[in-house]
Amino acid sequence: MTVVNSNCQVLGVQNLRVVDSSIMPSVASGNLNAPTIAIAERAADIIRRMKPLHMPNTPVYKSDTSKQR
Repeated sequence: MTVVNSNCQVLGVQNLRVVDSSIMPSVASGNLNAPTIAIAERAADIIRRMKPLHMPNTPVYKSDTSKQR
């Protein structure tokens, strides 16, 4: 169940946005600082109606968690 749309606007409430880690659909494994800053930067672009930065097609390293305890 979601309470915000893709523009960080709270559903059913006018002129209210939520911009923090509570809007993440799943909990990240690790420090939430960087993802929260990314959400805030994206929300700032949306609010200011700026075109978002181009996302480069860069591979992302995924660690093998099957060997962790």
